[in-house]
Amino acid sequence: CAVLSCLSAAAGIVPYIAVAEIARLMLDNPADSHTAIWTWVGIGAGGAGVWLVLFVQSSRVGHYADAAILHDVRVRIVTHLGKLPLGWFRAAGSGKVKRAMTGDLEEMHEVIAHALGQLVGATTVMTVATGYLLFVDVRMAFVVLGVLLLMGIFFRVSMRSMTTHMNRLVVADARISAASVEYADGIQVVKTFGTGGRVLRRFDDAVDEHTQAFAAWVAEVRHSS
Repeated sequence: CAVLSCLSAAAGIVPYIAVAEIARLMLDNPADSHTAIWTWVGIGAGGAGVWLVLFVQSSRVGHYADAAILHDVRVRIVTHLGKLPLGWFRAAGSGKVKRAMTGDLEEMHEVIAHALGQLVGATTVMTVATGYLLFVDVRMAFVVLGVLLLMGIFFRVSMRSMTTHMNRLVVADARISAASVEYADGIQVVKTFGTGGRVLRRFDDAVDEHTQAFAAWVAEVRHSS
């Protein structure tokens, strides 16, 4: 997947290089550049075709790997849950089980099927583009790299406490999920014995915690971002 993503990203930038080279030829000597221009047109079209084929294959490999890994993880979780005492389910709640079996695994899809290819592709594009800019104009290349460096610094400053706030949001989201499943599964008991107030209060507390966590993050980064 990583190799295919690298090759597809390198091929994907070829059409842009072809356009730039065609523009240079037309500005320098358009009358005598007919053959060279059409050569670059063919190179650009070929690069686009290679990019499409390699991108599809990379995505295919990534999704196959995602399906195989998540199936194996789900089987292991179910096997482990089958060995736990019933008291654990009462203490943990069905929401925790649901999140482990569905929510957490679905979030892994982005990491397994997409993140590796996107990271490798982005790195390849930046490397190839930087090399081309250095070949064309060293000064312009350093200007572009300087802008990217400033963007990286500003991003680090604005997201300096992202891990802390994200962990708090994840915990609050888990509480909301657990309270929602608990209320939905126990609705008959709530109707019969009238305990809806306590159940809803737990849900409201979880929502309030999520709201406060998000508000704290926004308040911290609203100026720096």
